Amino acid sequence: MPQELLVKGRHVVTVDPDFGDLPDGDVLVTDGVVTAVGFDVEPTAADAEVIDARGRLVIPGLVDTHRASSLAGLAPPCPSKPRPKATSGSNI
Repeated sequence: MPQELLVKGRHVVTVDPDFGDLPDGDVLVTDGVVTAVGFDVEPTAADAEVIDARGRLVIPGLVDTHRASSLAGLAPPCPSKPRPKATSGSNI
């Protein structure tokens, strides 16, 4: 039986201009993969975990949002640090 997680009832940002955002949408995740995004989505598994996301923003597929801005060029780059020299017998 698949393991399901249903995030219900909040603003879903799809990042898909053709699909648009859902001001009161649901996201279904099955075995770690987003399998449905829409309105009134229902799980197929009777033992699915359901999260009430009222008052929250849901962005399916976007992971670790506090670091993504640096990858998009929105944050200043980190200065390079020289790597320590490996010496004989070291664990570096």
